[in-house]
Amino acid sequence: MDQAPPSIRYYDTRPKRRWPGVLAVGLLLASALGVGLLVGARWWDSRSASAEVAVLEPRLPAGVPALGADQGADAGGSQVDLGDTDALQVAMIGDSITNGSRAELEYVLTAQGVQDVSIDAEDGRRIELGDGTGAPLSGQRALYTMLAGGMSPDVWVIALGTNDAGQYADQADYARLVQLLVDMVPDDVPLVWVDVYRGDQPLGSQQFDDALRATLAGRADTVVVPWSTIAADPARGVLRSDDVHPNEDGRAVFATVVAQGVAEVT
Repeated sequence: MDQAPPSIRYYDTRPKRRWPGVLAVGLLLASALGVGLLVGARWWDSRSASAEVAVLEPRLPAGVPALGADQGADAGGSQVDLGDTDALQVAMIGDSITNGSRAELEYVLTAQGVQDVSIDAEDGRRIELGDGTGAPLSGQRALYTMLAGGMSPDVWVIALGTNDAGQYADQADYARLVQLLVDMVPDDVPLVWVDVYRGDQPLGSQQFDDALRATLAGRADTVVVPWSTIAADPARGVLRSDDVHPNEDGRAVFATVVAQGVAEVT
């Protein structure tokens, strides 16, 4: 599905409001879902030509030394500021990381005020390859199906690329993959894309993430969530032994940073 190139608009850098009601969402998640204490942070694409990303240090799960002391949490790390959002409907497309974090995503986004959370995620999903028979349905086909079915959310969230990392020759190939999906999302709908990390493909992961930021740099109301920054740090302890998929704490962290990304574009 081809569309005209998106017009370049500037990102709104006005300070975001805070919603006090979600400050205790980490504690709620711990009791309602049996997950570890949430990590809170704010990340956003500065919308500059170089696509630099500003980062606030997160609150970390219990037992991990905190890197920041004043992120809106008590001494136990139980309070997390997700940021507020005007979005009532969020649609997300992902792979096994999203699929495994589905309950946490639905809970956190609902706590943030989103009324309708639609998630299409499959283990092993790639961006372009996969017809749904011999392999998981590709992200491109899944997005087409959702759009054709009338899906029109306030925010699109894409968490794909992990299964493509290391499968292509260079950054240009990854940029083409990203553009395939960007061209399908209406220009006036905010977009959140979660970057990738896999320990067995460090170069491919970095190439994909560099291509992702460069490709999205000119799109308004768009944020790249740097999951890779958290996942790559062993001190934060958010991954399982495969060095790819989030563990119990990691699933809560993943959901939190997605919600913060949604807050940044709405």
